Amino acid sequence: QFGKIWTVTDHSLNFFNGFWSTISISDTVTCLVFADKNEIWIGTDTGIRRGVLNLNRIDWIDHYTTEHGLLSNRILTMVHRKNGEIWVGTPLGTNRFDGKSWQIVLNEETRIIYEDRDSDLWFVHNTTPNFLSHFDGTNHFTFGLNDGIPNSYIQTIGQDGDGNIWVGTNKGVAIYDGLDWEIVTTADGLIGNNIKVITTDSQGSIWIGTNAGISFQGFSGWTNLTRANGLASNHVSSILSSSNGGIWVGTNDNGLSFSDRSWQPVSTNVQGNHVNVMFSDQNSIIWIGTQNGIFRTNGDDVVQVKRKFGEVREITQDAHGNLWLATSLGVEKFNGFSWERFSVESGTNEVQSICFDRYNHLWISTGVLLFDDPVGFLPDLIRYDGTTFH
Repeated sequence: QFGKIWTVTDHSLNFFNGFWSTISISDTVTCLVFADKNEIWIGTDTGIRRGVLNLNRIDWIDHYTTEHGLLSNRILTMVHRKNGEIWVGTPLGTNRFDGKSWQIVLNEETRIIYEDRDSDLWFVHNTTPNFLSHFDGTNHFTFGLNDGIPNSYIQTIGQDGDGNIWVGTNKGVAIYDGLDWEIVTTADGLIGNNIKVITTDSQGSIWIGTNAGISFQGFSGWTNLTRANGLASNHVSSILSSSNGGIWVGTNDNGLSFSDRSWQPVSTNVQGNHVNVMFSDQNSIIWIGTQNGIFRTNGDDVVQVKRKFGEVREITQDAHGNLWLATSLGVEKFNGFSWERFSVESGTNEVQSICFDRYNHLWISTGVLLFDDPVGFLPDLIRYDGTTFH
């Protein structure tokens, strides 16, 4: 609710709010959910930790283990349901937390829990012959190879605009309409059978990510997308549909791709770099600031500027047409012919942001990292009037 982006790694939680900050965790972290009243829940290899999220820190208040009713301390997956309950999957089964205590729901290993739009739950188990189960709030239904699901190794579950459940395996997709299962594979037009992710866009259409590219279900059937269409890589690991209709694609080996339904190939010069900022100058030249320098393009080829910039974090232009960069090595100025570097005399050369006021004075924000401060990053604001730093 504070607008931060959170990631989970083996022994830490990381959040991005303009800068990355890390909260170290002694246990191995496997999953993360946010609940009501600023609550944060993490699953680990030693149980579940529950805390209260403040601006830049977490106050831990509970640590749930088998002593509190969990089937196992090794947490594989966790969801915060629409009704407020926490459901967790472990190697020994499924638990739910009703706000007061932990209850046992299933006694089968559960590695995926998915809640659909009707608030029904779907579980993936490592059992045979039935490895998929459906809970409608009252009854459990089980499915397996005998029902037509092509493989027991389920990697993802999604739901389309008509309410059908899509189950992704490493041998194709199984689609459930509430009565029967339909199997879709490369023989039906998919680009690959190893299904890594299934998501629905703002129009209710299905996007499927595989290790061979993306398949998108349009009105005329399947459309397949690969690197030839502008994807950063064919090894797709995640797909996100944004509220404005754009599609974000994460890959295993070459970063991120974005499309507003018109995929545009980007020169491989930039691929592999983390893009921080893009800026269009007065001559319609696009400047691309990355972790490893700056690139520019007029809409055709992307060319890297041959100069050591460090990380380029922000780009702006003054009233005279000069280009200014905020970098990890200081402030850079480009007059159209040559570059000039300014070392900030106050604070640090780790420049985070720059802008010009109406008097054409340059304002510079640097950062001072305070290891003992819970905020973690305090700004140092500097003004440059063309002659002196203030």
